[in-house]
Amino acid sequence: MSYEKEQENLELLKKEYSENTKRIIIFSGAGCSCEVGVPIWNILAQGLFEYLNKVTPSESLVGDFLDIFHDVEDALSRGDFWTFFSLVEKNWNTAYEDYLNEVFSHEKLSQIEVPVVYETLWRMKYINQIFTLNIDGLASRAYEKHNDTADFFEYNGFNVLDSKNYLDRNYPMVVNLHGKYDQRSTWVMNGDERENLFSKFHSGNYKAFIRYLFSNYTIIFLGINIIDDSISQFLVELKNDKLLRNHYWITDRKDGVAFRFTQDNSVRIINYTPDIINDEAVHTLSICSILDDIDKYKSSDVGVTLPKLEEKSGDDFPDNSYFLNHLMDFFQDCRSQLNARFEFLKNQYGRNSPRFKSFLKDYESALTLASLVTESHPFDFVNGYKIISRIHSSSSANVWFSSKDYDGIAIKTLTYQAANENVEYDSFMRGVESLYSLTKGGINVAPRYIFHTNVPLSLGMENINGASLLELSQSQREFMRQNGLILFKKICEAILKCHNSEASVLHRDIKPGNIIFENYWTWCDDKDFEQISLKLINFDMSWHKFSSGNTKSIKADEVGYYAPEQRNYKNSELPRTAKTDVFMLGMLLFFLLSEENPPEGGSSVEKWYEYVLSKTSASIRNTLISNRISRMIFHMTQRDMMKRPDLKEVLSNIQSILTVQGNNWSNVDQDFLVEQIFIVSGFEYDWNEKTMTGKIRTPRQIDFILRYIPRGQLIHLEFLRQRDDGQDRKNFGGRLSDLINEAKIDLTNYGWTVDNIGGGTFSKSLRAEIKIRDIKDEFEKFSSETKIIIEKFMSHLT
Repeated sequence: MSYEKEQENLELLKKEYSENTKRIIIFSGAGCSCEVGVPIWNILAQGLFEYLNKVTPSESLVGDFLDIFHDVEDALSRGDFWTFFSLVEKNWNTAYEDYLNEVFSHEKLSQIEVPVVYETLWRMKYINQIFTLNIDGLASRAYEKHNDTADFFEYNGFNVLDSKNYLDRNYPMVVNLHGKYDQRSTWVMNGDERENLFSKFHSGNYKAFIRYLFSNYTIIFLGINIIDDSISQFLVELKNDKLLRNHYWITDRKDGVAFRFTQDNSVRIINYTPDIINDEAVHTLSICSILDDIDKYKSSDVGVTLPKLEEKSGDDFPDNSYFLNHLMDFFQDCRSQLNARFEFLKNQYGRNSPRFKSFLKDYESALTLASLVTESHPFDFVNGYKIISRIHSSSSANVWFSSKDYDGIAIKTLTYQAANENVEYDSFMRGVESLYSLTKGGINVAPRYIFHTNVPLSLGMENINGASLLELSQSQREFMRQNGLILFKKICEAILKCHNSEASVLHRDIKPGNIIFENYWTWCDDKDFEQISLKLINFDMSWHKFSSGNTKSIKADEVGYYAPEQRNYKNSELPRTAKTDVFMLGMLLFFLLSEENPPEGGSSVEKWYEYVLSKTSASIRNTLISNRISRMIFHMTQRDMMKRPDLKEVLSNIQSILTVQGNNWSNVDQDFLVEQIFIVSGFEYDWNEKTMTGKIRTPRQIDFILRYIPRGQLIHLEFLRQRDDGQDRKNFGGRLSDLINEAKIDLTNYGWTVDNIGGGTFSKSLRAEIKIRDIKDEFEKFSSETKIIIEKFMSHLT
């Protein structure tokens, strides 16, 4: 293991991966396959050149052809492999094809063992997609070796646009950007083929897709040279457009060229040194160790550096009696001195130090008086802002409307008693830090941070005028019922902006009362709603608050919103993860559709899925949408956080569901189409989201299955029927054979390919397939035809 475990960039990646705030995608190159015998590009080029020397007669190297040969030599020596392969392909086409077909033959590649790096990647809990420039197919083979491939998607560079929805929905996939060895027409091996992929394919949509990928996900580059034009041009373009986010390059390169390129293009290098075994450099051990470290890491909260406040040091600080004698006459000055002393001791010694605790004890009465905030003089100013009125209050905190020079803001203050409790103080300061981080990053989904003080413990922030989601749900129920999914999408997008901010802010208190629609009130009409912005408030629900099970600040009817890990973990064990926000969003969606707070115990309620389904189906008439939403809520609110989807996946699913609302079946994801067929049929069914498979629910000896097959984009039909015990033994076999033959004719007439009919005297089976592209444009007609077939399959044989 030859890498520095304390590398700053490795620590950043581990934290980002563990918190799951941003989806991470692998971008792999030849370095991931070379240790099982697949040549990297320069070795492949050198081997091809040697083959040319072997097959090219020296007598033929004269005139222009000799010049071309020298151009080939020059491109190879310069490492310009795109030009090298283009020249060879144009001028030695037969030799070029023979050599590549030999190196990448099915016989050879199918015998190569799967690289350990790929097996390690597929074992990682948050890695579901690998984009590769290799044509060896080994990333796919590694997945197939250990997983069911029913839900596995595979694409190449020329059909990469088809991957977008299923990528966003977080299905496992491999995208062979430069093709796959057994599909020669998809190869991108030379400059001309690369130009065709970049520019001519759907007018440059490949480039647009890669830009989307790099600007919406975090990429780990592995076994790849990112300075090559296949990747570098996208990074440079995104940097110029100010769309870049942090990406990571795990590499052994430590040279100046690599360092300068990554510095210029927001790519963070994670370095390792290859192990030397039998005089050969071996990269696998270090890479796999790094990946294991990333996967096992558990993130915890870290502090945020807030704006500096005035500090007061020195031993000549007045005693407690001085402040008690002068506070009423010089209140603001005395408060400022105590605030500055508090800041100095906190920063110099820490809040748990004897020196700081002594200060709190010795100045308790002065601090208590100085922390008072009311609408009455002299307690009616905080940091120069005049207290006008109380907006909200609780046993430990108040929110005030305040003003200075006609500038109205909100100020949140904590009572001195509450501020003295570590749990309350830490929670309040986490809220201060979150707002400051979002404001500093220009993330406009929360009140803007303005100031904070220690005495009183306060936060000055932008005052948000508008109605809360809770208020709207009570006053405009029909509007909420009609627009619930659009509202939810807006909320998810706001939370995702917090997660994707530089500080990766997690809200962890997502409830109807904490979502404000700015300048939108309960009396506004629907048109006004289209123009509003959404703001999230109350960021001070720290995980510290619930780590020991303390729920004193939660209203009894709101307990169901909180994830199990917010209440059941000890401080030392609580994970910092975006999956907590996903749980709360799931409960919020339940509220939007049911108009009820989730029950206490949340998803641990008996028959939770059935309960959710009953509520959503009562609110949403479209059966496909209500079924999909119910399953989504069920998955989002799983007690095991590892079983919850990430927020990007949730958003993509919501977008797919909204597409269904428009009944534009040509734009609907393929697996939705398959499930809709069951709904049209009228039979009850079970649906497996992961494998995209449905099965009719029946007590009879009948199996009827439809599934979506990603590879080939097919609908696959399976039917098996056996004789029920109560049926006529003598005539059953003949009648079933007649049924199968009729069904085969119907299926063929409707465009299906029937590829297997089997069975014996008392059982019959049938399999058939049809391409999605053949039925999408006339889907309603197709689903009606399929309903007729299903009814025949399920009919009673008499």
